[in-house]
Amino acid sequence: MSRFDTQVPQHDVFGRWNETYMIYFCNSLVKLTFSVSSKDDSLRPCFVGQAIVDASYQLQRTFVSGVCQRHKVSLGSLIIDPKEFGNKPTFRGDGGSFEGAKKRGYITYEIHPYSNVESKCGVLEEILSAVLKSARKKWFAVLVDKQLLLFSHYNDSKPKVTIPLQIGTHIEWHKDVMIKISTLDQSWYLTTQCLKQRTAWFNKLTGFYREMLDKSVIEMRSTLNRAIN
Repeated sequence: MSRFDTQVPQHDVFGRWNETYMIYFCNSLVKLTFSVSSKDDSLRPCFVGQAIVDASYQLQRTFVSGVCQRHKVSLGSLIIDPKEFGNKPTFRGDGGSFEGAKKRGYITYEIHPYSNVESKCGVLEEILSAVLKSARKKWFAVLVDKQLLLFSHYNDSKPKVTIPLQIGTHIEWHKDVMIKISTLDQSWYLTTQCLKQRTAWFNKLTGFYREMLDKSVIEMRSTLNRAIN
């Protein structure tokens, strides 16, 4: 479960946050929980309302259409308490039940899809030593926005390592079993046990699929133009 915290507006439960968070997943079985709070005069969080959404269909529809989907959901009672660090309750209330609290309002959220041609997620192994075969580290990797994000665990909110894939970054095969990514100041050696997945990672990291798609679009338009003329 990933947790993201927005800025809480004091004395304004109808605040507009407009914050964006990336949620990565290997399938569309995702549940979204929105917990809304305000702050009292002592700057303690006060529960306003909560909405729990099964986003499976929404994500599938967004992914297939490639179009941003906007949704509106009403706030209700507290079902899942988002605990703070140390397992402390997040909100001030009567025993944490909040049954007597008045829930009101609604929130709107948008789901923006990433292109499947240029994004990918899955497990990658980093080779730490050419001598010791056991010197490896497993990462959950996310390729998005021309960056390779390496997370210690699946569902971590923040990556441990961010590798920029921009001009000056060189990507090549190393000994046919490792993908070598070199920047100006560091190199990474990454691999997977599955040859098919390893090849897919290499093709997406190098932009091969994007180049093939762009080339196909140009050829199709050229063919249509010849047919019209």
